[in-house]
Amino acid sequence: MTEFSMTKWSDVYKIGIEIIDEQHKEFFRLAHHFFEDCLSDEGEEQVKSTLTALGNYAEKHFRTEEAFMKEKGYPDLEAHKKLHAQFIKIYETLHTSLKNNEPKETIVNETLALLMDWLKEHIVNVDGDYAKFSKQSLP
Repeated sequence: MTEFSMTKWSDVYKIGIEIIDEQHKEFFRLAHHFFEDCLSDEGEEQVKSTLTALGNYAEKHFRTEEAFMKEKGYPDLEAHKKLHAQFIKIYETLHTSLKNNEPKETIVNETLALLMDWLKEHIVNVDGDYAKFSKQSLP
């Protein structure tokens, strides 16, 4: 497997909305769990199980974020929802490939790259934009 440096949660990823920050922390935890399963050769079933848990958690988290954005009247909600849908589509493709026993190393590397990009870029930049909007719209 290609060398990956998994980023750990730090306060730099905080957006200042407690429930969203807690969910982001859990997302990081699950990503690390997936990474560790892959490195330790826990077995394909464990890797698939962790990847399934990641996907389920992503969907739950996205629903929570989108509900907050809708409640606040976030003007970029539809664009944000499209990004979430793109993530889920890519995730589902990777998950299906892994379940179909396609070359494991390739799928694992692509999944890790997706997770790290999402965790490092989406949270700071895209979710960060919402956090700024949310703070400006406080009563």
